[in-house]
Amino acid sequence: MSQRIGAGADWRQEINTNLKQAELVISCLTPENLKAPWIFYEAGVLFGNNQSQTLLCPYLFDLETNNDELLDSPLAHIELLKADREGTKKIVNAINKNAKNSKDDVDKNKS
Repeated sequence: MSQRIGAGADWRQEINTNLKQAELVISCLTPENLKAPWIFYEAGVLFGNNQSQTLLCPYLFDLETNNDELLDSPLAHIELLKADREGTKKIVNAINKNAKNSKDDVDKNKS
């Protein structure tokens, strides 16, 4: 993303535009970035866009779904997915479902 944003450009506008156009966002969370402001900034952009049908999938690396910091965060109401076999399968299924829905929408618009 930083390579696409030109010098002096408003990076917030670029990020907001891309997030609002996204159909699915995978937010990779680690113990190191769990409290990073950009995690909650991106979630706020997605949730603040009431027209959005964007899915947000928090993907946990080296974190447990019952982590107190996560349960007290704005992400607590979203299904938290561990970076394990089951969590990865759920994310892949969400991607596939979203891709199928997008293709169906495109096909309907062509008719």
